Amino acid sequence: MMPTAEPELTIELEEALGEEGVNINTSVEIRRLERTESGVRVHAEVEGEERCMRHSTCSLPLGGVQTPAG
Repeated sequence: MMPTAEPELTIELEEALGEEGVNINTSVEIRRLERTESGVRVHAEVEGEERCMRHSTCSLPLGGVQTPAG
């Protein structure tokens, strides 16, 4: 989640956010974003599995974002 931070800090942050109900997915490849009446639908590959997630808000990763050539 924070590649330049101390690993212990990352673990503590993930745990604290998890306790607040925040779901953190790493190793995600976003395939497509859709705007819906209630927010955003994210079509992604998470750890090799295709997933569709609905969110009222969507936060982009702090790292680099790769887009497909097209």
